[in-house]
Amino acid sequence: MTKGQYMSALAGWLKRLPKEDFEKAMEYYEEYFQEAGEENVEEAIRNLGMPKEAAEQIIQDLARQNAQKPVKNIRQGMSKVWVGILAVCAVPIAVPVIVVILAVLAVVILGGGGVLVSIVIVGAAGLLGGAAVFAASVALLFVSVRDALVNLGAGLLCCGISLWIFWGGVKLCIWFEQMIVKMLGRMVKKGGHKCEK
Repeated sequence: MTKGQYMSALAGWLKRLPKEDFEKAMEYYEEYFQEAGEENVEEAIRNLGMPKEAAEQIIQDLARQNAQKPVKNIRQGMSKVWVGILAVCAVPIAVPVIVVILAVLAVVILGGGGVLVSIVIVGAAGLLGGAAVFAASVALLFVSVRDALVNLGAGLLCCGISLWIFWGGVKLCIWFEQMIVKMLGRMVKKGGHKCEK
């Protein structure tokens, strides 16, 4: 196997990783081959193992690292959850066990995630509704000052409560993603220890 064939096969196994993680892994292996030199390519490939094995190790290591780092935003959390799912699939355990784990994981993610996304949507809808009431109170100011002030207060109250719900929903989504990532990291770690025995 040549360096080009190895890198191409490795890229094929890692292509489902988030772009940033994919590029870091490919750069690392490219540097590894450069340091080994053209004359030591075959020895470097023997040291690295087959591309599939190297890719599985990269994914599992990445999932373990992700489980230890806090999630900063929802997009990053989803990326970490995806890496965790790939890592669980890469752990060499029985296929029925993987199917059950992925089914339970899908139920947890879809169920819990659906509830949390609904909270965020309710908060956003409340903000829009409160803003509409606030805007209407300005127009009502020319008709009835008392009614305008009541609507103004109701709009501000709605915006305040909705903002709290929205912000809380986003924080809960980030927390939920972090818990999923940690759970996947533990599963990968336990699966890796079982394989080493």
